[in-house]
Amino acid sequence: STITYKGTGVNSNDYVGLLARLNSGANVSGITNFANITIDAATTRTVRVGGITGLAYKGEDPAPVIKNCTNYGNVVNNAVGTAGSNSYLAGVIAVWESNGVEMNGLVNYGNITNNGSNCRYVGGVCACVSRNIWVQNCKNYGEVKDCITAADRLLTMGGVLGIYDEDNGQMKDCENHGDVSAVRPHSNRAGGIAGTIRLNHIYDCKNTGDVTVKVDGVTNQFSGAGGVIGFFDRTSGPQKLHGCTNTGMVSISGNMTGNVGAGGIIGICQNTELKNNVNSGEVSATGKGSVFAGGICGWNYNTAFADMDNNQNSGAVSAVLGTEGKMTCAGGVFGYMEKTSPIKNSGNTGAISTTGEGTFAGSILGSGV
Repeated sequence: STITYKGTGVNSNDYVGLLARLNSGANVSGITNFANITIDAATTRTVRVGGITGLAYKGEDPAPVIKNCTNYGNVVNNAVGTAGSNSYLAGVIAVWESNGVEMNGLVNYGNITNNGSNCRYVGGVCACVSRNIWVQNCKNYGEVKDCITAADRLLTMGGVLGIYDEDNGQMKDCENHGDVSAVRPHSNRAGGIAGTIRLNHIYDCKNTGDVTVKVDGVTNQFSGAGGVIGFFDRTSGPQKLHGCTNTGMVSISGNMTGNVGAGGIIGICQNTELKNNVNSGEVSATGKGSVFAGGICGWNYNTAFADMDNNQNSGAVSAVLGTEGKMTCAGGVFGYMEKTSPIKNSGNTGAISTTGEGTFAGSILGSGV
């Protein structure tokens, strides 16, 4: 069966799913969705669409509970939307707005496809977490892709989460086994587990899917691709990323003028403690701004107080610069580090290559200041 939605008229946030919206006190467990969900091309309103629900919202106690739910349906957004709107697309939950609870045991098998220029966050399980929660035991097996070649807004997408948009909370024991890809000409951030995160800690997450990002627009923003996380966007810390593994290929390429970073575990991060992470996937980065590629992390900045211990890489790493006057860095563990912290007990057996102006290459570290 198929659920088709078409919303027109004055713009507002519309919620679409097997259960469109869940408010305080809702308790949903063991629900499985097999229906495909399609947002019609004629839709002009902002939509938040998930295979199970478009929104989980806590206005007052008790918070809604959603656990052990599974989606098999394909979720497709074809909406053009209105200027400035931000639609979200996910296999299970589009938006999670509820403090103090767990997102636990949610699984997606459906393919998640965005063909709409109004979409900003895409996730295999959840597009956007905007409250402080624990995310545990969530898995994605479907392909997650953005097909827009003319959009002018930043996109963040991941196999499990599109974005975790709060400073506290944790992720643990999450997995992605589907490919994640984007061809948007603006700044993109994509990861096997999450595109962008701002939470405290990530533990024991695993990715086997390929992560592919192409960015051909002129932009001064950062674009990142990572086997686990695309962009760890948090200034305070150090936050922790421990015990994660990646076997998928990670690639970011295009003619973008902003800085780009690709890493087997994380593309770009700041003040992040990296321990006991392992990558065996191939990592490559190409661009016209500064280009950073690392077996574990492409670019880690403001790292003076973060610990780097026992990170291992066996995947090939390459960085290619397509213009003059910028920096090209490739490292077996880290491509580039600012305010360098000690790197301990880490190793690399993968091949390292760089092409372009201002090249730096190293078996462990490409360059650091």
